[in-house]
Amino acid sequence: MELSIRLFVALLVIASLWLTLRLLKSRGVLSLPGVSIGAPKARRIELEERLMVSAHQGVCLLKIDGRPYILTIGPGSTSLLPGVERIGRDY
Repeated sequence: MELSIRLFVALLVIASLWLTLRLLKSRGVLSLPGVSIGAPKARRIELEERLMVSAHQGVCLLKIDGRPYILTIGPGSTSLLPGVERIGRDY
């Protein structure tokens, strides 16, 4: 009988800690990287394509919040430029 009461109290403590953690995370008070509670959030940054022009220079096509961007990477600088939705001609 005493063992079952101890198990019940232990489960009650674990459940209350989990609910507290979930409440704090939902209100934005607590942020734990790598720990997901509930539904996963959609990523804001997507890598569409990457091309290394040389050993030290590259170009990346990104989508940030659904908008396209061009990221140029070089040894001395990095630039983020607004991109276009589509390149080419309509046939």
